[in-house]
Amino acid sequence: MTVVEVAREAYREALPALSASLVGGLVAGVVLGGMREELRAVSGLLVLVPALLATRGNVYSSLGARIATALHQGLIEPRVRGGDPRLRSAVAASIANGLLASAFAATVAYVVLWSLSASPA
Repeated sequence: MTVVEVAREAYREALPALSASLVGGLVAGVVLGGMREELRAVSGLLVLVPALLATRGNVYSSLGARIATALHQGLIEPRVRGGDPRLRSAVAASIANGLLASAFAATVAYVVLWSLSASPA
């Protein structure tokens, strides 16, 4: 394969995922743009949104890594329906991780916003 063929194949494979990401980002922007009054009413929400989005990415990437490792080692079968306890525990760990990280991010955002608004001007 030549370099041009490899580049074409890479673009052909990556374009659908990049397009879906672009559409998702545009939809998220439109939704957040329509929530201007809510964002003004709850000022900390705008501070919290990037932290929660990053948390979501970290939690799901760790879930993907757990599942991929278990599949690679042959610890779980490549089936969705099967009731594998390892798969259930990986999903439960991701849910717990996401809830704890989100609660921590919300607490930090609340404390920071409270301390900034309570400080003398």
